Amino acid sequence: MICLFPKQGQIPIIGKGFEAKGQRRNYTLNPIQSSGLTEIVEVRMKKLVLMALLSIGLVACGFGGKPTEEEIRVVLLDEIDQKGCTSGFFSNFPISQSVVNNNQRNIQAFAAIGFIKENTDGSYDMTEQGRSAYDSSRQGFCYTESYIVSDVVVVAREKESQLPRGFTDVWYVSFNVSPSNVDEWIKNPQVLAAGSTGPEFIGDANEVKAFTVRVGKKVGNDKLELDFYFSFRP
Repeated sequence: MICLFPKQGQIPIIGKGFEAKGQRRNYTLNPIQSSGLTEIVEVRMKKLVLMALLSIGLVACGFGGKPTEEEIRVVLLDEIDQKGCTSGFFSNFPISQSVVNNNQRNIQAFAAIGFIKENTDGSYDMTEQGRSAYDSSRQGFCYTESYIVSDVVVVAREKESQLPRGFTDVWYVSFNVSPSNVDEWIKNPQVLAAGSTGPEFIGDANEVKAFTVRVGKKVGNDKLELDFYFSFRP
């Protein structure tokens, strides 16, 4: 920056009276005028500096700052807060004989743990034990009531040039998910081998899975949003 200082008793004034763009005129002022104008300039300069500092401070103190762990947990639980259940053909009971004939491995697996039993006509129905684990909305037997989110960490920030359209900020977040409890029946080898179960967490000695997803904020909305490509389907 180049600073120009006027001669003593003179203060440069830039106004509408310029004959050419950028031309600078020096008006000679008496000491009283000079003193008063200097004070006005100083006050205005101080205001400009203060406004600049406040703007920088606002950015540093929150605007563009990474989301809190609590904010991240809220959006994750909207997707992850659900039961873990088997999936497959358990939508209608009794299970017709034709369905039974095409799904012998699944039928035998759940019959072995006492969740279904064979009727005299060859169809299968649920037992009392099976009803206690069955969830009609999931059309399957549930082995955990919920999942726990842990070790939430913001690992990176998306480059401005890579931001999705309509977003002001995006972060990459890593976290772990584990079932809050696991019923013993799901660990039965026959059930694990059945193609209709697909419980991602079962059979793993750790029973904890790690994920990395994107979260972000849209223009004009301070609410954190989860990447719609992320899907949790235990």
